[in-house]
Amino acid sequence: MKKNNKGFVLVETLIVSVFVLTTLVFLFVEFRKVKQGFDTSFTYNTVTGMYAASNFASYIKDGSYETIVNALKTDGKNTHYIDLSECPAQLFAEPIYCGRLKDTLNMSHMYFTDEDLSFLLRNLNSADMNPTTKKYIKTIKYDKDVSRYRLIIEFKDNTYASIKVTGHGGL
Repeated sequence: MKKNNKGFVLVETLIVSVFVLTTLVFLFVEFRKVKQGFDTSFTYNTVTGMYAASNFASYIKDGSYETIVNALKTDGKNTHYIDLSECPAQLFAEPIYCGRLKDTLNMSHMYFTDEDLSFLLRNLNSADMNPTTKKYIKTIKYDKDVSRYRLIIEFKDNTYASIKVTGHGGL
């Protein structure tokens, strides 16, 4: 007697199809995560962006650090950041040089805030910032119990950089 194998072929085809589809879905999800990470690495904290942020932080440390910190403590109480994008004369000893540095480094917005970003993150919806800047700020890793400051920079090519800023001698 011969057995009828038509039912077995159907079950085997279904099992193989489910296995292949599951594998393809898994590969798609993993590839998407890798691609998002790859795209993020070209947008957040790029090498040129970090060098530009370091240059601007050095400029702040050399001339206007205390003034900006005091302004953050008084004027920035409610917003938890200070927008340095316009190079205000009341904050910078040399605002013309600040403007030239901003143009040379292709910066569009510069924000000075505390290292502990938890207050800024809580009030981020009310902040007058670009939505992509807000998205970037949510990705920054920060130290909660450290008394130092952070410079967040948005560049004209829609990339971002963030750097810790301490005064002379690490203060």
